Amino acid sequence: MAARPALLLLVALGMLACAAAQPTPAQEAAAALLASNPDAVTSADVAAALAASPQPQQPSPTVPVPELSPAAPEPQPAPAEPQPVPSPVPEAVPPSPQPGIIAEPPIPLPSPSVLPAIPALPTDPDPAAAAAPSPAPASPAGESGPLPAPPSISAPSPVPSVPGTGLGPLTSTPAQEVEALLEFKEGLTNADSLNSSWVEGPTACQGWVGVTCNDLGLVIKLELNSSGLAGPLQWAPLAQLSQLQVLNLYNNSLSGTLGGPLPASLSFLSASLNLLNGTIPAGWTLPPTLTELWLALNSLSGSIPGDLQLSDDLQQLSLYSNSLTGEIPRNLVLPASLANLDLSANQLSGPFPAGTFEGALKLPASLQQLWLDSNQLQGTLTGGAWLPSQLQLLSLHHNQLSGPLPQDLQLPSTLKQLSLHFNQFTGPLPQWSFPFNFTGLFLQSNRLGGSIPAEWKLPNSLVYLQLGNNSLTGSIPAAWKLPANLQELTLSQNPLTGPLPSDLVLPRSLRLLHICDAALTGTVPNDLELPPGLQELWLCSNNLTGPLPTELVLPASLINLDLSDNQLTGTISADWELPDGLQYLWLGKNKLEGTLSASWVLPFGLFRLYLADNELSGELPEGWEMPAGISDVSLERNKFNGTLPANADLPATNFYVLPQTENGFCGEVPQAPLYYKQDSGSGWTLITSLPGC
Repeated sequence: MAARPALLLLVALGMLACAAAQPTPAQEAAAALLASNPDAVTSADVAAALAASPQPQQPSPTVPVPELSPAAPEPQPAPAEPQPVPSPVPEAVPPSPQPGIIAEPPIPLPSPSVLPAIPALPTDPDPAAAAAPSPAPASPAGESGPLPAPPSISAPSPVPSVPGTGLGPLTSTPAQEVEALLEFKEGLTNADSLNSSWVEGPTACQGWVGVTCNDLGLVIKLELNSSGLAGPLQWAPLAQLSQLQVLNLYNNSLSGTLGGPLPASLSFLSASLNLLNGTIPAGWTLPPTLTELWLALNSLSGSIPGDLQLSDDLQQLSLYSNSLTGEIPRNLVLPASLANLDLSANQLSGPFPAGTFEGALKLPASLQQLWLDSNQLQGTLTGGAWLPSQLQLLSLHHNQLSGPLPQDLQLPSTLKQLSLHFNQFTGPLPQWSFPFNFTGLFLQSNRLGGSIPAEWKLPNSLVYLQLGNNSLTGSIPAAWKLPANLQELTLSQNPLTGPLPSDLVLPRSLRLLHICDAALTGTVPNDLELPPGLQELWLCSNNLTGPLPTELVLPASLINLDLSDNQLTGTISADWELPDGLQYLWLGKNKLEGTLSASWVLPFGLFRLYLADNELSGELPEGWEMPAGISDVSLERNKFNGTLPANADLPATNFYVLPQTENGFCGEVPQAPLYYKQDSGSGWTLITSLPGC
């Protein structure tokens, strides 16, 4: 019968050790009671002593329903489209640094600042801010019964919880937890960040890095994320922390497999961005209190077991960026509380598992984000109402899905982003009824055909409309009513014909307009009204003719103007006013002629000037003022001649001129700027000498 008072005495001593110099009155009373007569004290006496004195007020940790606030990433990010990742306002992406090569950069997914409810996964959230466990309900007023009988030697049973504390079974003591944590540390090959504080002692609650305790001196949080830990991950010592609620091992070099024991009280587990391997064990049972499980960015392999026992309260499940294979099991039981399911960036195959067909994977109505992109899923999407009623984001891009987009697909009213790009969908553009707050439609790089209907009803909330690299035909309808809040419109790599309508009303919010590699004809209209905040205007690789649009009013916000690879003619007027903030000017691969004037004032922010592959001639202007920050000036494959101008203010600027072929330069080579010619391969060689004039 001595086991019970000894255990209670250890609990009380742990309370005092954790409280250090400031024990609470309740702790002092309980400890004094046990010390006075340990054999005569009952568990009811301990409970009464704990309740006799007021407890210090602490904020109650809660687990809110995820706000889906910006967290990470999706280390999404995966290809450049999402994950991930991608700045709140997508920066102007300079075309290829090699002169003459222009490629439209991949389009990033909307950023968290634009979609506050859509995080850039998969960076795990801070458990202290978003994943603190909920307290157990308080006992009814006036109820305080004795602790159950101590465990029997022949039939051990869990040690009960202390009434009124909200804590689980007391199956460990502070001293035992010290030993468990030291065992965990000793199993690592690199624990330098822990060595100075994780040392022998009565408790782990005083100065141990990453350790947070409760008033009883028991560990409730172990936050070792980004601690430089390496070596095998031992689950067994961690399972001895009976009150552990938060285990954060994100961003270390821990190896090993899953399936080890976990504390029954655990509510948050992150082992993302480590070196875990092996399979997800069949029948793996997770703690019933677990609300978040993050295992992204590891090397887990094999299939997802259909009998995986997920906890009923699970809200976040991320297996992003592993090496999982096989089909997504349709018999996987997803908890009714699940808000985020991320299986993206794996090697999952087979038919798309959800829809209105018999035996489909049942998606809980609570699901807000479903990430299945960057896999090898096949099959078609079914119409009807199968999407969860609270869904905000559906990401299926970079798969092998095919067939027409079902026109009768019912989008939930909460949906904000739909990413279907880089698949093999066919048929016309979808005439769906879009939700009121819908912000992102990503359909680029499919096989969609037909024309763009002028009456296509898109919500005014739409921010991103990506239709590039499809088979859309016909002309851009002048009567097309674009959404009022649209910021990005890409129509590139479609066989669109006809002129760019001068009366097309572009939203004032538009920042990016890409219509490259189409078949547009006619001139660049000087009376096209460009939005005041436009940053990128790309009309490259079309069949545009006529002179440069020198009378077109370019907004001061413009960063990147690309008119290259067309059939533009005429000269470059010295009076052409360009915005001071313009960084990239692409006029190459046209039929421009005449000479360059020293009085042509280039924008002071210009970084790259591309004039290659035209019919420009004459000498390069002496005294032509170049912006101080300019990096590259491409003049190759023109008809220039004469000497190379010197400019000592441009020691790091590169001029590409090809003097031995199309251009006929001669004379002394200046020290600055630097002049290059193309070598026998695809690279560039610094010019050190020229023939005499």
